[in-house]
Order: sequence, then C-alpha cells, then structure tokens
Amino acid sequence: MVFKTSGMIIDSGTVITRLPPTAYSAPRDKFREGMSKYPLTNPLDIFDTCYDLSNF
Repeated sequence: MVFKTSGMIIDSGTVITRLPPTAYSAPRDKFREGMSKYPLTNPLDIFDTCYDLSNF
C-alpha cells in the first residue's frame, strides 16, 4: 500500500506537491510518455520533469 498513514496534512498555499516515490513514479512516467517529443533537460533538485522548450 502506497499511502499507509494515520493522518494527512493539506496545505493549500503550497505550490509543490510531494508524493512518496512509489506513488509519484507512475504519473511521472505517463507524463514523460506524453511529452516524449520534447527534449528533457537536466533535473533541478526534485524537479525531474523539466523540458527545454526554447525551440518550440
């Protein structure tokens, strides 16, 4: 089970959503699949879905 916890905190003022790696990897992989025609660029810390769109 990915989300096994006794509670949850929702901060509606936070612009970044953090998920456990096992919960994050599937949607990240699907997003990358949909963006496959665009070149990935070097990740910036936790941001591993960064693309170089300067030529588009």
